[in-house]
Amino acid sequence: MIKLITVFGILVGILIHTSSAQTPVQSSPPVSKAVIKPITRPYSFPEIQVGVGLVTSWLNGANSASDIIFPKDTVHSIGGGFNGQQPGIALRGIFIMDADRRFRITTGLDYIWYTGLQRIEGPGYTFYARHTLEIPTVILGFEYAFLTLPLANAKIYAGVDARYSFVTDGSFRRRVVYKNFDKIDDTTIASKPYYGNQAYPQFETQSRLGASLKLGIEGELLDPVYVNISGSYGAINLVGRNDIRGELLTPSKEVAETQESVLGNIFFTMMLQYRF
Repeated sequence: MIKLITVFGILVGILIHTSSAQTPVQSSPPVSKAVIKPITRPYSFPEIQVGVGLVTSWLNGANSASDIIFPKDTVHSIGGGFNGQQPGIALRGIFIMDADRRFRITTGLDYIWYTGLQRIEGPGYTFYARHTLEIPTVILGFEYAFLTLPLANAKIYAGVDARYSFVTDGSFRRRVVYKNFDKIDDTTIASKPYYGNQAYPQFETQSRLGASLKLGIEGELLDPVYVNISGSYGAINLVGRNDIRGELLTPSKEVAETQESVLGNIFFTMMLQYRF
C-alpha cells in the first residue's frame, strides 16, 4: 500500500511541477503572452469512455492464501502460494454523467491469473508444487473527480467498486523428480477435491461478492486518448463465504480449516482510454 501511495504522489508531483515550470514569472509591468490551453470537447450526455489495460492483485493480511504451499515442518499442503503480485487484464466502460466531467459510473471486468510455485530440494529428489486459479471479476462502481490539475486535462478522483468474483479452474500439481534413478511422480488434481462429506474430482467454481475503495489519476495524452492509473484496496469475499469448504484460495483441506477468512486485496490498474 505504501508503494502505491508513493507512486501516486510522484505522478501528481510531476504534473504540478511541470505545469509550474511552464508558467513564466511575470515582471512589472506584465508582458502579455499567448497561453495554449487544452481543447475541451463539448459535453454530450452520456459521454462514454472505453478502457483497456493491465491490473495486478496483491493479497495481504493474515491469510493462508499467501503462505507457502508446503511449510518445512509438515508434509501437508497449507498455503495457497500466492505471495506476490498476480497479473491480469482490465476492461472498463466509463459513463461521464455531468458537463464538468466529475461524476462517473464505471462497469467492467478484471481477469486475473493466480499462480503459486514452490521447489524443495531433498536427499535424492527435487519436489515441485504448482497451484493455479483464475478469477474473473465483474465490476460496477462510482467515481468522483475532486481535483483538476492544470495540465493535460488531468483529474484526481476517488471511487468505490462492487466486485463480483468467480473463482475458477483451480488445479494443484505435485511433481517429484528423483536424482538417483530415472523416475518422476507427477500428479495434478483439482483444488479442494474434498471438503465436508463430498468429493469433487472437478474444481467447483465459487462466487463471492466484494468491494474496494479506489484513488486514481486520469490525464489526456492526445484527445480522444487518455491514460488512467489507479490503486484500490478492498476484499474479495465480503458476502458468500463458505466455512465448510475452508479458506477460499488454498489448494486442499488436508489440515483443519474451520472458516473462510476475509481476503484483503490491493489492486493496481493502468489503462489507456478512448473517449467517444
